Amino acid sequence: MPELEVVKQAALGVLRTAGPFTASLLIDRAERIALNADYIAQLDEITRIETIIDRSVISCAAYISDLAVALEQNQIFYSEPVFEKSAAIAAEKLAGKIPRARIEKISKVLIESASRLTRMCEAMVLSDARSLDDMGLVGLLREFCRCLGQGKGISAMLTGWKRRVEYGYWDARINESFRFETTKKIAAQRIARMEKLIAQLELESSASEFVALKTLP
Repeated sequence: MPELEVVKQAALGVLRTAGPFTASLLIDRAERIALNADYIAQLDEITRIETIIDRSVISCAAYISDLAVALEQNQIFYSEPVFEKSAAIAAEKLAGKIPRARIEKISKVLIESASRLTRMCEAMVLSDARSLDDMGLVGLLREFCRCLGQGKGISAMLTGWKRRVEYGYWDARINESFRFETTKKIAAQRIARMEKLIAQLELESSASEFVALKTLP
């Protein structure tokens, strides 16, 4: 069985322990990040500076990224950074299934992806793929799911969005979180497109359509 398939199956087994709702969110996220990371790894601006990129290890690292999040549903391993915890869980699940050197490289890519100082290309690719998942409609839907988990609704999500805009969060996030110009551009485009959607949500949430019609006394 190909390395990625082995890692993917092991990761899915852990993610499903989080329960149907959370597991679905985590699995969807892992698949999006893996897909985006694979495309990012093939960008011209990356292949010009790094001729040999281990795309398999990036995809594997994407799938194991949130293993600790799944287990935290059962209040396990709260004390360590999430990527280190996820790497440790993956190492245990993958032992004897793929070579130890590959497990170590996958873990290194995942852990290094959290560092702004890393110069490891695979780690930078994974970092941008994860950051991109926070942008645009995908990011907004993830935020809405987070609000639901806290017993909140659309109004709380809109309030959070407006605060981020007021504080210049999105501009700072794009400038500071992304390593590559192409992913920066895509992130900026996603946020720009969200402005119309947010405006529509605010319109519908405040009944402004009726005010505009001037049909009420």
